[in-house]
Amino acid sequence: MAYEEFLYNNWNRKEDYADEIRMPHFEEVDGYVMDAFKEKYRNVQILKKMFEEFRCDH
Repeated sequence: MAYEEFLYNNWNRKEDYADEIRMPHFEEVDGYVMDAFKEKYRNVQILKKMFEEFRCDH
């Protein structure tokens, strides 16, 4: 539960965690909204960085 609280309390700072995220090239795929796919990829990278920070603090 502590990690969910950490996310809840820090998600408004997500842009701070977005530094240095490199977006790979994604081929266009029929039937996919590529912008949504890229946003999900970016959010996963942010969550990964947030988890690393959470783990170091706890």
